Amino acid sequence: MNERLELYTAEEVARVLRLYPYTVRRLCWEKRIPAFKFGGQRRRFRKNKIDVWIWIGRWRRKRGNWRGDKNG
Repeated sequence: MNERLELYTAEEVARVLRLYPYTVRRLCWEKRIPAFKFGGQRRRFRKNKIDVWIWIGRWRRKRGNWRGDKNG
């Protein structure tokens, strides 16, 4: 019950996804990546949600529906 949440910063997510931190922040602003506000304007990312988000993206690419469109 006292589980610690593993949280990422935008820089850490960028390192995992091999993107620039600005790109991660932009995806966050566009609500295309799961994040939550932490201490004002700072965003944090839960490790388990990022892992699921990555897995779903890989699954969509394998099926040819890499954008997440409904018709593909």
